[in-house]
Amino acid sequence: MKIKFSDKKFGGILLIVLMFGSSISYAFFYVFRGTGGNVELPKTNIIDYRLSNTVEYYLLQTGKTVMLFSYNDTCDTCQQYSAYLENLVLSPDYGNQIYLEKIATNKTSSLVIASAYGQKTVRTLDENDTFNTLCKLLTNPPASCVQINGLNRTGNLNASSGY
Repeated sequence: MKIKFSDKKFGGILLIVLMFGSSISYAFFYVFRGTGGNVELPKTNIIDYRLSNTVEYYLLQTGKTVMLFSYNDTCDTCQQYSAYLENLVLSPDYGNQIYLEKIATNKTSSLVIASAYGQKTVRTLDENDTFNTLCKLLTNPPASCVQINGLNRTGNLNASSGY
């Protein structure tokens, strides 16, 4: 008995075989992909050096927020502001999602906050400005940020869809 395939049946079987094969190859590569892509994170969330681009990219991709505090040694208020930033990082409200890089510089002191939602520079070193900017950029903001973001991240306290 000879089996005769039409072009439509052959094309359909070919697509099924390709889809099944791609699913199996994806599973194979997912399981056996190797350990070449491991990223070593800092042991603490407060560091006094710059993170590598790879580590910073990894942190941002996993929902973390990275703050880069560049301070001048001659700055009078920088010690107090640095302590404020450290308290933010260590606060249980933020659930271990903030990393702080503290770097001494000869330039004007500033704070750069980066997350998956973007990057902003805080030049005033004001605690209110820092808190407002941080609340807007955190991927998982605490309840204290509701006054800044609103309930649905658009600034509207009404979370209804309008229906």
